[in-house]
Amino acid sequence: MSSLDSDNPPHTVPRGSTFDLALLTLSALSSLVFLFFLLSPQHEIATTLHSAGTLQLSSNVVKIRQDQDWAWFEGQVGDKIHFGDLIFTHENSQASVDLDWGQKIKLNSNTLIKIARNEARNISEIEIQKGHILATMPQTEAGKQELGLKFKGKSYLLHSSGKGKAKVQFKAEKGSGQLFVLEGSTELKTGQGNFTISSAQKINITNEGPATVEKMKVVPMAPVDDKTIALDLSDGHHSFVKLQWQSEEASFDLKIARDPELSQLVYSGPVQGLEYLFIPDSEGSFFWKITPKNETSSGPVLSFNVFAEQAPEISLDPPGPDYVLDETVLYSFQNLAQNLKIQYHLAVDSQDRHENLSSPDGVFNYTFSQPGTYIFKGWKEFKGHLSKEKSATVLVQDFKLSVAPELTTPQDGQVDLYIQEKSGPKVPHSVIVSLERYERRHGVEVSLFSLKDKQERMLRSDDELTIIKLSAFGKYQLKARSYLKTHPDILSPWSKTISYEMKALERPNALPENGTRIELEKPSEKVTFSWDASPSEELLSAKYLFEIDDNPDFSSPSRQVVLENTTRFTDSIDRPGIYYWRTKIITTSGEVLYSRPKKVEISPIPPPPAIELQDLKLKIKFKQTHAPTFFQKLIQLFLSNALAETDEGQGYVEISWPQSKNAEYYQLQIFKNPNDKTAIIEKKLKENSFTWEAPHSGIFYYRVAIIDFWQRQGPFGSFAKIEIEYDSKDLMAPDVDYKQIVTEETAYLFTIGKQVSAVFPSFFQLAKNNRTHAFDRPLLEKKIKAGDEILLHKNDLEPGKYFYRTAIKNPKTGKVILFSPITSFRVEEPIRLPPKEIEIATPLPTLTAPVPEKKQPERKQNESSACYGPSEISLESTTGAKKATVDGLVLKTFSLQHRRSGLTWAGALDSFEANFFLEQGQVFSTESYFRSFFNLAMTTAKLAESLELGPLVHLEKFTYFDNVAGIQQKREKNLAAAGVVLSYDYHDFKFKLTGALGMASLITAQVKYHLLEKKYFLMLAFEKMSFSNSGSRVSYQALRPQIGLSFFY
Repeated sequence: MSSLDSDNPPHTVPRGSTFDLALLTLSALSSLVFLFFLLSPQHEIATTLHSAGTLQLSSNVVKIRQDQDWAWFEGQVGDKIHFGDLIFTHENSQASVDLDWGQKIKLNSNTLIKIARNEARNISEIEIQKGHILATMPQTEAGKQELGLKFKGKSYLLHSSGKGKAKVQFKAEKGSGQLFVLEGSTELKTGQGNFTISSAQKINITNEGPATVEKMKVVPMAPVDDKTIALDLSDGHHSFVKLQWQSEEASFDLKIARDPELSQLVYSGPVQGLEYLFIPDSEGSFFWKITPKNETSSGPVLSFNVFAEQAPEISLDPPGPDYVLDETVLYSFQNLAQNLKIQYHLAVDSQDRHENLSSPDGVFNYTFSQPGTYIFKGWKEFKGHLSKEKSATVLVQDFKLSVAPELTTPQDGQVDLYIQEKSGPKVPHSVIVSLERYERRHGVEVSLFSLKDKQERMLRSDDELTIIKLSAFGKYQLKARSYLKTHPDILSPWSKTISYEMKALERPNALPENGTRIELEKPSEKVTFSWDASPSEELLSAKYLFEIDDNPDFSSPSRQVVLENTTRFTDSIDRPGIYYWRTKIITTSGEVLYSRPKKVEISPIPPPPAIELQDLKLKIKFKQTHAPTFFQKLIQLFLSNALAETDEGQGYVEISWPQSKNAEYYQLQIFKNPNDKTAIIEKKLKENSFTWEAPHSGIFYYRVAIIDFWQRQGPFGSFAKIEIEYDSKDLMAPDVDYKQIVTEETAYLFTIGKQVSAVFPSFFQLAKNNRTHAFDRPLLEKKIKAGDEILLHKNDLEPGKYFYRTAIKNPKTGKVILFSPITSFRVEEPIRLPPKEIEIATPLPTLTAPVPEKKQPERKQNESSACYGPSEISLESTTGAKKATVDGLVLKTFSLQHRRSGLTWAGALDSFEANFFLEQGQVFSTESYFRSFFNLAMTTAKLAESLELGPLVHLEKFTYFDNVAGIQQKREKNLAAAGVVLSYDYHDFKFKLTGALGMASLITAQVKYHLLEKKYFLMLAFEKMSFSNSGSRVSYQALRPQIGLSFFY
């Protein structure tokens, strides 16, 4: 039996170069590194944020960022500050932080600090990178409090040395730092020793030498430390602030400004003595610095606040005295303080109601909701200081409703046509009055004046619709106004007066009649409305305005059409329901006369009935076979067989049933058994027929339900039978003529007959026994056609009995549909005859076992390439509920690629591709960015022609530089991931899709186009990556158009 098997020689793979071996070794090492990161419990470090304090002041622009985070967030009052946070204040900005240990840190403008933890002493440490801060250290029952300072890489320990609190100011400028004591005494511990300094001393800190203590030539005494001074700044008062200092000098230079940089000066000049009386012109924050005259020695910048204690100036807009309900009054404070966070208060008293309002900007919007007497009191507050109160009163008698209502119906000049029955008494007619600008708390008062009898009727209603019954025909004048339901004497102005007339006409005949029910076959079906022309002479040659609405008051008509020279209107109705229709007769003089509305019910026809079906007896037909296209093969690779079917060799039957004019769709169900609960086929069809693809022969049962144009499904009818069978001419197992040939060796010749199925493929099968499972795995199976000959040598068969048959198969499933009768023959032990008795009638060809066709290996081209181009990316960092995005980065990208291809056989491909990538750029000239990675992809499976799949190892270094206020911060992340790569070559195009997971999630899509004999290429790539970083989630997206040069060999 082994003689029937082919001896396939082993495939040989050519040896690669040393460079190829190195890349393969690197791939294995990279995989081990990735597995180490992935399996190690430390491969993803979760950062725990520990609280250091709370942000208490944030004026203008204050930024906060975790040290390892990727973006700055806006600082808001109440934000928690954590160890590792950086805080930055821009120009004209200030911030204040209350540390959890009790210290207070105030940042002036253009200051950058980092709050860290001194692990050795378990205290907070302030790293000052730029600007200057003010630190307050209170004395507690537990003793002295310590605070760490860090400047230029050196750490210092600071605590109060006397009783009470200590206040110090630290200034960083021109590469050196200065520490001033503003209150109390302070001890500073350094690597060179301990220093105790008082308010008359300062410490100079440099990066080159040790810290030195220097006596201050001028010691500021008062005011210091943001002290608030309440003054009466009203006209006629000359309130002042006394600035005091101590010094042995006699002449000084004094600067007073609105900002800590002393750029917004309000005073600058020489002074004599040890004090200066400063008269401020307004309240706000002030900063001052005193130095010896004509000396450049540095000194502390101190601050104080001036708070005006007189009653604030307030204004009302409008100023009164006439006020209206529901109108907003703007209540505003005047002469607002500069750079001072003052809280403004407004108290409102009205009858039994009291309201307290607060505003940081001194502006209040107040709405008078009820009439009465209102008393306003205003004052302001700053750090416990309260000003005097200012009052204003609004009186009740000046209130009114502000806006007059507007009549919407009837319209000015409207003429209603009251159609009188040809016989019978006259019936009073009603007119509906509706308003705009109506509110629920308002009532409506309507004035109806009859021009005929010169009488006026006044009617009040609590609704926006007022129905007035008219007892006589004629002309009227209408107007309306609103009143407050709780105070009926508070009225609005009258609306504009309009004219209205009601006329009587005889009723013309109209269709459909009132109360008619119309049934529609489909939603788009049209309905015709008609009416007789009016017999009145004044309405001859009149126009008609047709109206239809689902509301009897015609407040929202769905159709309004002006018709001329016709008394018919045809249109479709959008949906079923009850409608009201009428016509407005527009006379030649322009008057409008209404007909009486008619009610009509639009409804669908009754639901569709069941369909009675006939039993069917069908023969399977077959489509013309053809080879599948490349894209059909792709679909077969990725989709299930049910979705990837082609029509090659498939049979089909046509099922049809009676057509119904009321059917938009038909619901078809086919069952194997009428008692089954689940149909084998269920389809919603537009036509009354169905083409059943690839059915099996047998008996089935079907039923059909109608879905009408209203999308209502009717009942299913009784089951009908479908009997499906193959056509006899398609199901023909070929005949086989068996002949034993005796020559020098015995052979067996099988000749295929001339009748072979033109639809199904036919096969010759040889087995060891005649059971079905033996032919499922035959010893020999060969596809045959009419007239084929199959020759077997006895020496290739073991002695024994053999069975053979011909069979036809379904090309889609590969299953046998029909086979010929099974015939046997026996192979005996070889009988050697004398040579002279052997008569060779016909020379026989040498018979060998079927050997599979060897596919020659295809040599693939190796490729080395380099490409360059810009990138546009967005970078997003998310920490908790906060999110920051930096986008629009224009970066330069450079990459090298090497692809080595080996020999291709069916199902295996020896190739790999290595990529080295560099990307760098800047954002708005403030932040720089650098990224480099290496990945290696192996192709291990060939899914289809030019479609390849393989594993991928990705190693990356992600670096980000941040330049804030001249201080550069560096953050970097090493990442490793593994995944798969799918590539497809189509002429000069190469498509590649990559996905990887690990310390980062990564997905890329790339299109590459070769041109100019493949020497150059254009490439467009999209990449999205995300990873965790110190409690944050970083998301990176990039779009890269690139141009490159390729070298093939």
